[in-house]
Amino acid sequence: MMVLNNVRSDYTNGSAENKDCYLVFATDFCEDCMYGRLIQRSKFCVDCAFMHESELCYECIDSRNCFKCMFSEQCQTSSDLMFCYNMRDSNNCIFCTNGRHLSNAIFNVKYNKEEYEKKKAEILSSYENIEKAKKEFSELKKKTIVRFASQTKCHNVTGDYLHNCHQGVSLYDTYDSKNCSYMTDTENPMDSQDCNNFYYKSEFCYNVMGSMQMSKVKNCAFGFYSNETEYCENCYNLTSALGCSAIRKGEYMILNKTYKKEDYYELKEKIIAELKNDKTYGQFFPASLAPFAYNETLAYDFFPLTKDETIKRGFRWEDKTTGTYGKETIKKEKIPNSIEKVDEKILNEILVCEECNKNFRITQAELSFYKRMNLPLPHKDFECRHKERMSKRNPRKLWHRNCMKDGCQNEFETSYAPDRPEIVYCETCYQQEIY
Repeated sequence: MMVLNNVRSDYTNGSAENKDCYLVFATDFCEDCMYGRLIQRSKFCVDCAFMHESELCYECIDSRNCFKCMFSEQCQTSSDLMFCYNMRDSNNCIFCTNGRHLSNAIFNVKYNKEEYEKKKAEILSSYENIEKAKKEFSELKKKTIVRFASQTKCHNVTGDYLHNCHQGVSLYDTYDSKNCSYMTDTENPMDSQDCNNFYYKSEFCYNVMGSMQMSKVKNCAFGFYSNETEYCENCYNLTSALGCSAIRKGEYMILNKTYKKEDYYELKEKIIAELKNDKTYGQFFPASLAPFAYNETLAYDFFPLTKDETIKRGFRWEDKTTGTYGKETIKKEKIPNSIEKVDEKILNEILVCEECNKNFRITQAELSFYKRMNLPLPHKDFECRHKERMSKRNPRKLWHRNCMKDGCQNEFETSYAPDRPEIVYCETCYQQEIY
């Protein structure tokens, strides 16, 4: 497991500085968060992904500075939103899109407080009503005007889900970057390329994954606080190294052996010359070294392949699905539809996912959250909920398109495919329409 300085945070990976979290991944500086991926500096966020500086949120995606929001996407500095898309500085809204400074609104129409609360209570009254609202929200988004990319405070970059990025090509889920290209899931990178899950002001890096605070590093994985390393994996506080694994502190090392400074550079040059001659230098670790099958990894979320395609590319495929089946103590149709019908006895029961038939349980912290937010119990297991969440995000791929506003000739790179139903505008037309 890759964890740093966590407190009472079981079953987390790629996480740091968390407290009382459960089943969260690529998450840091969070408290009481559960079942999520890439959550930063947040509290009491459950079933969320790509959330930042938020609190008491449920089933939200790609949002920042939100409070008590549920089933919402791409919202910022807002509170008490439900089934909302791309809202700013708004509160108490349901089924609203592209709203700015809205309050007590339903479908972008202002209502009084009593009418708003009645609609909210109606949706939350049962699991069936929430599922009905999800379908209604999905249809609403298809008719919504969207900006060509989700970018905030960005300049001269292409990509999607970006915040405060400057100068770059093909960036995704990247924040506070400068002069970087071909990056995904990164924060504070500078002058780097071809990196993912790359955090905390790393710079001058190439072909690196799962790392933080790195400098002048190439072709490495899972490195921390290291400089001038190449082809190293799972190393901490390492300087000037080549081909090392599981080192916790060292310098001038090759294949985990320490050399004198002069001998290190001499041998390093010989090895690199040999790798160049084999035409392997500069390439990342080969697929044969991957510890997991392709369909067990995040790659499958973003770039799904068939079993035959996966094997052809040199990756493994896992036919056996992990999990427990057939142990449920409550049948699918018997799972309570309202949180009012649930008591502490549910903690001793084994539930079954209505989609994949995998068994799952409800934890004490989870039950407390549902009661606090007046939410019915989920009828799907964590992995199916994650899969549904990820399906709502745009792919990490760009298409060259024209603005769909009549009379506008602007062109752009966008993650909205030409066959998508959304109305895609350029930055200028979008701001004129929305603000």
